[in-house]
Amino acid sequence: EDSLKKEIKKKTGLEVNVRKVILARITPEIENQIIIYYYCEVKGKGKAGGKFKEIKWINPKEYRNYFKTSIHPQIIEFLENLK
Repeated sequence: EDSLKKEIKKKTGLEVNVRKVILARITPEIENQIIIYYYCEVKGKGKAGGKFKEIKWINPKEYRNYFKTSIHPQIIEFLENLK
């Protein structure tokens, strides 16, 4: 979690509080890649930099428009239950 916080701060300027790991999985589309989904609270305003062109907050109900890989049912359930 400390590494995640440092990387997010370094790349976006955002400070985060990690609430929990939602899921860790290997994607079928990208060989040898593990994706870990974290639920975080964000503090402050960030800015894009480095490889990031923009930071965008989206409505959780619109998640399908932004994922480039398959979406695990556990992530779908989590996003659809956010208020």
